[in-house]
Amino acid sequence: MRFRPMQSGDLDTVVGIENMVSPVPWPTNQFIESIKNHHARVLEYSSAVVGYAIYSYKLDQAELLNLAIEPKSQGSGWGGRLLKLVIDGLPPEVKKLFLDVRVSNFRAIRLYQSFRFEQIGERVGYYRTSNEALRENALVMCLIRG
Repeated sequence: MRFRPMQSGDLDTVVGIENMVSPVPWPTNQFIESIKNHHARVLEYSSAVVGYAIYSYKLDQAELLNLAIEPKSQGSGWGGRLLKLVIDGLPPEVKKLFLDVRVSNFRAIRLYQSFRFEQIGERVGYYRTSNEALRENALVMCLIRG
């Protein structure tokens, strides 16, 4: 297992995973911008990318912007490993990690709760859906570190 910076050569795989797991996937240019402006990392196993995480931090706060595991590797603990690598890799001065998650993403919500994230709010109509006329709420969650 290897956790390393995302590179432009990873984009086809990462965008492919995103397209499989997200109801409204990030476009390629959003990943390109994330490589330049955020912390974009991939999780490799047996030389294959099985997941990725995009996050940012400033001063004492961080935000998890995107995290995904390829569908065939889901349910095998990879999401927990990836989230732990992100959390453990944050500088010690980062005391709070925030994220938004679709209210319908029960698997992700359970994962975040298992890491002691707590819901601190809800954003009404935050996420687009495949039906442009409908929007989905997001839970705002926060992990407070040591």
